[in-house]
Amino acid sequence: MLMMDEPTGMIHELLTEEDYPDNYVQMHHPDDYKMVDSPITPEKVLVQRGVAHTRLILRKYTSISFVCDTGAPGYLYLSKQAKDAIKSRIKEDDRANLFITAGKRNLSVNDSPAQHNSSNIVGLRALKIWGLDLSQGGHDSFEFHALPQSL
Repeated sequence: MLMMDEPTGMIHELLTEEDYPDNYVQMHHPDDYKMVDSPITPEKVLVQRGVAHTRLILRKYTSISFVCDTGAPGYLYLSKQAKDAIKSRIKEDDRANLFITAGKRNLSVNDSPAQHNSSNIVGLRALKIWGLDLSQGGHDSFEFHALPQSL
């Protein structure tokens, strides 16, 4: 599904239930946002619906699922639930910009876009830093070469 932004004429692809695995409910893994004592085991999920519809889902850190979206120009886009779940990790700089330190980098945090505000998104800048690598075929057909241990 696409949405046209009237003022700018930009077209945005909306995230829908179809973008997530069948066991996800309301665009979340059933265990997302549950508090845990240690980082969860990372999970990478390739969702393919037909020939032209593919999504990469990363589940890591404090039980939060992220859509890996090369069309999102920033670092991280977080829903209110995600911000609440990791609020102790979110810092504010002297210009009131929010960020999270992951590895040795500060990654800016933005609100998830209004048209899919319940989703969490890893944007292009973070994907580049983390070394996203796509390969052909298979369930685990994407990898990160520099994914930090914690967020």
